[in-house]
Amino acid sequence: MVSALAQADFSVSPPRHPTLAWAELAPLIEAAAQAERSRIVPPRPDLPVDPLAQRLTSAQARGISTIRDRALVLRAEAARKVAAGDFDSAADALIAIVELARGLSVWGVPSASEASASLIDLVLDALELPGSAPVLRVLSPDARSRLRGSLASLGTRDPAGRVRAMIESSSARIGAMRSRAMGVDGPSAVFDVAGRYRPGAVRATPFDIERLIGEAEAFSVALGDSWDRPMRSAVSKRLHDRQREDETGLLLVLMGHAPEACEADAALRARIGEAVKALR
Repeated sequence: MVSALAQADFSVSPPRHPTLAWAELAPLIEAAAQAERSRIVPPRPDLPVDPLAQRLTSAQARGISTIRDRALVLRAEAARKVAAGDFDSAADALIAIVELARGLSVWGVPSASEASASLIDLVLDALELPGSAPVLRVLSPDARSRLRGSLASLGTRDPAGRVRAMIESSSARIGAMRSRAMGVDGPSAVFDVAGRYRPGAVRATPFDIERLIGEAEAFSVALGDSWDRPMRSAVSKRLHDRQREDETGLLLVLMGHAPEACEADAALRARIGEAVKALR
């Protein structure tokens, strides 16, 4: 059912579908939405036992997938309500997606925070559609207020939990890497890990390992401090450059895609701010 909804085009109202007429798609959406109301949102799964062995557990992957599916059903339900002229109920469906995004934002996992950001983007896109009569323009004052409050409550610093995920995941990897490096053959153990993330990685010396771990710690603090400040781009660019320069792959292992997440989050915060302003 969800796979069928994923093929729908929500840029028009009623939505278009490659194989289903609206008379067939509408009841399918309604049934999917009804089924979702009785399902429990997956709780936050446990973190990986070894953050260097895997960045995402199978339970986390399943949870994210389930929440994405639920958000898609809610998006389709919002489109169905818009087609029926029930714009305030459409707003309620979009608010429910925001709440799903909020739940993912506290997992402290980069994959979950990226999924959270995608759900927020899904809501922001929905407000601008359909092109002929964007939802944002036709909501009642009460619905506008509720939707504005929902988006505003995400906060202006870390709406999708990207900062939290960066700090928590880098801290876990740094601690695990430091322990790995203290083993009988620390450089070999570190090399084995780095090679999985960066093909052709160069074996690091004990001195280089400790230096790069310290560098990752400094970047984590600096990026967290500057995340929503003017120095953000300079810090994220420097980290990105250092990850490319580091032939050992350690900075990539320890900091992941933090520079890209930082820049993407700045764009997301701007979009949320614009939507909140437009909903006043």
